[in-house]
Amino acid sequence: MKLLTGPLTCNPDLIRFNNSQDREIVMSHIWSRLELEKEEWRKIYKALYLIDMVIKCGDTTCIDEIKGKSYDIRKFETFSYKTVGVEKGNGIREKAKAIGDLLSSSDLIREERLKIKKIRQKLTGQPLHGI
Repeated sequence: MKLLTGPLTCNPDLIRFNNSQDREIVMSHIWSRLELEKEEWRKIYKALYLIDMVIKCGDTTCIDEIKGKSYDIRKFETFSYKTVGVEKGNGIREKAKAIGDLLSSSDLIREERLKIKKIRQKLTGQPLHGI
């Protein structure tokens, strides 16, 4: 059996936390990644990607915390880093803008979560609960 991966097929059970202490550890790690130097752009992008996944198919208790940090996320909309004359910040800018737009509307968050749930049900044939 081939495992499906990515935000459209993410497993919500993998992004849910057993207790608030687990959630705090993971979320604090994500926020620390957003404070790294520009040279660590890959880690910054991965943190933004994880934030996007948590919003779309993760634990709903994290969404309020992410909304509270929306300023920290939106600052990456102007991110720029060049190495050897090549711009590396485009993916970060796009992801930060997409997350910022998503956070601006609870209806949009609800739509995205429902869309992912439907796609996952279609691809796996298994009903999912709790999204």
